[in-house]
Amino acid sequence: MIRPVHTAALLSACAALFAPCAGAFDGAAWLARRDDMSGAERLRAIHAAAAAAIAVSPPVEDVEMPMEYWPDGRVKTVMHAARGSFSQDRNFVTAEDVLVKRFREDGTLEGEIHAEACTLDRKTREAWAEGSVEMEWDGYKAKGCGIYFSFSEEFIKITLQPEIRTKAGKFNLEKVL
Repeated sequence: MIRPVHTAALLSACAALFAPCAGAFDGAAWLARRDDMSGAERLRAIHAAAAAAIAVSPPVEDVEMPMEYWPDGRVKTVMHAARGSFSQDRNFVTAEDVLVKRFREDGTLEGEIHAEACTLDRKTREAWAEGSVEMEWDGYKAKGCGIYFSFSEEFIKITLQPEIRTKAGKFNLEKVL
């Protein structure tokens, strides 16, 4: 079972990390929804099964797949992977050596996520990443292992070895926890 890290320091650091993109943000309501790890558990189980299948059957090499589009049809989010396996009927993509890029409406890069391996649910716009994961978003950086992403809610949960860097400095939360 995934055991999320619940400390005031981690919550404060995450709030500081994503505050610039929050707009009219209700922090209490947002944090109240974060104890539910069912999406992460579901994707983690799917990832384990898909990773085992990739080990016995050849995956697709050099994958590039748009995940989201702007209303005018331009790509908003795209995934690149060295190897991947698709389950079109369930909308899942399991991939290795992954780079996800998200672009602003003006076409400039908003952020990137690098992961050793992950499973993406294209329908719910959620992902579970195994191994080392690094993220840079609008000048902020986060890294760790075992990370759950919700692109629709612009939320991440780092389950192991969390580290967050802000524009103003570095918070190594391993030392705080």
